[in-house]
Amino acid sequence: MVAFVTLVALDVAPRRSEARPVRVRGEVRLRAQASFLRDRSVLEVRGKLADDARLPLGRRWLELRGGLNLDDARACPRPQVNVAPDPEGDGKRVETSEEGEFCLRWVDPPPAGNVTIAYAGDAYYGAAELRVVFDRARPQRLATAVRFDPRPSTIDLDRDQVVVTGGLELVSTTVHAERGGHRLQLVDERGRSVAEAETGGDGRVRLLVDPASVGGPGRGVLRLEFAGDDQLAAAADEQPIVRKTTARVRLVQPIAAADAGDTAEIVLRIDTKRGPVNGGVVEAWLGETSVGSGDVVDGSSNLVVTLDPELSDVVALSIRYLPASPFFRSGVPLTVEVPIAPPSIALRMFLTSVVLGAAAWIVASWRRSKHAPPPRELRPAASPGVHVVETTSGAGRRWSGTVVDAHDGTFVADALVRVRAPSLDDDDVVVACRTDSRGTFTFELDARPVGAELAVEGRLHTAVRQSLPSPGVLRVALVTRRRSLLQSLVRWVERRGPPYPNRSEATPEEVAAVARTHRRPDVAAWADAMEAVAFGPEEVDAGRGEEVRRLEPGRSGRSAAEHVTSDEDGPPGAIDGVVHGR
Repeated sequence: MVAFVTLVALDVAPRRSEARPVRVRGEVRLRAQASFLRDRSVLEVRGKLADDARLPLGRRWLELRGGLNLDDARACPRPQVNVAPDPEGDGKRVETSEEGEFCLRWVDPPPAGNVTIAYAGDAYYGAAELRVVFDRARPQRLATAVRFDPRPSTIDLDRDQVVVTGGLELVSTTVHAERGGHRLQLVDERGRSVAEAETGGDGRVRLLVDPASVGGPGRGVLRLEFAGDDQLAAAADEQPIVRKTTARVRLVQPIAAADAGDTAEIVLRIDTKRGPVNGGVVEAWLGETSVGSGDVVDGSSNLVVTLDPELSDVVALSIRYLPASPFFRSGVPLTVEVPIAPPSIALRMFLTSVVLGAAAWIVASWRRSKHAPPPRELRPAASPGVHVVETTSGAGRRWSGTVVDAHDGTFVADALVRVRAPSLDDDDVVVACRTDSRGTFTFELDARPVGAELAVEGRLHTAVRQSLPSPGVLRVALVTRRRSLLQSLVRWVERRGPPYPNRSEATPEEVAAVARTHRRPDVAAWADAMEAVAFGPEEVDAGRGEEVRRLEPGRSGRSAAEHVTSDEDGPPGAIDGVVHGR
């Protein structure tokens, strides 16, 4: 007569171990079945050690601890295993067979008790521990295990139906019971049943989940449960998931006609099948040029775009959504047409006179000194690049920080912060956001993508690109495009030497004067353009800065790759005005 005892504890409890940055250890599955043999005079504990792919782990030593007399433990006839004293304690240990199985017997055991089986782990697999409780007075049921196969990680809320598969199996490999016709239930983190189905003859089950029955975008948990019956014990398996959906960008109202050179307002609605989107950025593109962006708040965004003065008739813009969390995906870009109002000659003449008058007053009252500041003043308050102020401990996936001017430490508002990662898609932007009036930003990622790059750029500041650091608090220091251009002139003079003034205080006006004396019109033209942007009142954005850089003598005719690798173009980390943090 053979009687089986319910396995009370089946959860594998990984032991904490110090994290190793260069090695990832696999998960192990330790299972066992306790049963009484020969009219309950012999207790047998039989089990198996395998990895998370259910491949057996043979010839591994397991430690034995607990209330049983461990000295009375003997190996079963099959499988053949080795039982030996524990060299590091008073207990015993057993070695698994080539198939990862083990079996021990006790003659005349107590009517109730427990034994703990532990695997210490090795360089490739983590540790695990299992406590087996036996009691003759309890109902005799077979221990079971429920598992997801494969384990789901994402629920697509845009689909009409999501398939989740799993299985019901017996813990012991030496017993038999019908595994078909048992009802399994799928429950979410709220405790609500989202699907249920019966197992087939092989114990497998296929559950159809309606995405409308689960929660909205975010993190959640699915639990596969078997309630048990008269023969089989109850079991369950849990799996963390992420619920994702695609954001749709829609036009709320027709776009009013706008003047060329002015701005146009586009009212947008950003939502999903599960409701409005909160967070992220919408960005408008004219060809390959970004002409405006706006934040998304409670599913709405008032996007203001800047129109080029040369535009006429109707201009087509492409608007796309850039998510600020991993729970939303960018949908198909929205194409809109902005009507351009016919020009008014009188209004243009009036505006031109106002602009010229204001420009003359600004030039007369605010003209920068033509002498470069002393070296001590050129020293930035913070070195350009990305600085890690604080690293978040634990499993946090939140990045926050402040973007400041590297020279005077002032906040850089409306700076564009992006995370890019290598992707087969054309759009490799993982997340994008903009800084507020105090230069602060915040974003979250479900996990740090492999090869991810953090790029931060201001309208009047050069970009910083660096590998995405660990989650935490960051301080990003940017150099103004005006200062970057002036420094490039000083480096050029230092490289060329005489007849140019070889000193750090050299100004564009002095360089232009020497160039004209030595009949170098290309150098003079470049220095004059540098004089206008370095000391004039005009704002120096990316387009204006690139125009001046293209005039630098010696740059024409060289490929982009040559420019990046050339030692004459500036210090390491500076590429076409883009400072790469180190």
